[in-house]
Amino acid sequence: MLKLLRANFTRLVKSATFWIFFSAYILYSILTPIIIRFVPYTPISESSAEILAFGYGLIGLPIPAAIVAVICSVIFGADFQNGTLKNKIIISYRKSQIYAANLLTTSIISIALIIVYQLFFCILTLPLFGKITVPAKNIYLLISEGALMVLAYSSIFTFITMTSKNQIAALLISLSLIIVSYFLAIFVFDAVLSIPPYIYVDAELFGIPYYKKVPNPELPGKATLDFCKFMLDFLPTGQDLQITLNYDFRWQPMLCNLGWICAANGAGMLIFNKTNLR
Repeated sequence: MLKLLRANFTRLVKSATFWIFFSAYILYSILTPIIIRFVPYTPISESSAEILAFGYGLIGLPIPAAIVAVICSVIFGADFQNGTLKNKIIISYRKSQIYAANLLTTSIISIALIIVYQLFFCILTLPLFGKITVPAKNIYLLISEGALMVLAYSSIFTFITMTSKNQIAALLISLSLIIVSYFLAIFVFDAVLSIPPYIYVDAELFGIPYYKKVPNPELPGKATLDFCKFMLDFLPTGQDLQITLNYDFRWQPMLCNLGWICAANGAGMLIFNKTNLR
C-alpha cells in the first residue's frame, strides 16, 4: 500500500496538470479575500464571521471538487489506457489495494486544497478585515463539515474513475455531475427555500392603517419544504451552497457525507474487484 501511495504522489509531482490546477487554486485563494474586501458590490458585510463563512463556502462554487475531478480523472483514468493497472496486478497488488491507494491519494489532495485555501484566506483576512470574531468551536465544526464534504467528493470521483475505465469518460461524467448537481441545488433554493414564510399586507385597525404580518400564501407545504431541505443536505453541492449562505453548523449534512463516502467506496470497491483488467 505504501509503495502504491508513493508511486501515486511521485506521478503527481511530475504531472503538469496537477501543478497548473494547484497553482491556479493558490491564486484563487489569494484573490478571493482581496476581491471581497475591495469590490463594492460584493454581497457581504465586513464581519469576520461572515467573511470566513463566505470564503469557506468558496462563493458557492465547488471549485475544489472540479479540481479534484480533473486530477483524479486525468491521473488515475490514464492507468486503464497505458497498462499501468495490469502491471500492478501482475506484480501481485490486489485490486482492493490499488483502489484504496487511489482513494487515499485523492482524499489527501482534497484536504490539501482546503488547507491551502484556509491558510491563504486567513492570513489575508486578518490584515484586511481585522481580528477573527468567530468562536473557535464554530470554526472547528465548520472545518469538520467542509472536510467531510470534500472527502465525499473524493469518494464519488474515485468511484467514477475506477469504474468507468476511460479517462475522458470519467472526466466528462465527473464535471457534468458537478455542474448538474450545483444548478439543481441553486434551483431548489431559489424556487422554494428563498420564499419568505411571512409577508406584510396592508390592514386597518380603528381607521388607522398598518402593516399586518401574515403567512405567505406562496409558501409550499411542509412536506415540500422538508424534501427540498433534504436535497440540499444530501447533495455535496447543496452543502457547499448552504455553507456560503449560512455558516451555522448542522449535523444532517455531515451524516449525508458519511453516507456518500460509505456508499461510493463500497460500490466502487465491489465493482472494481469484478473488473477484468487482463
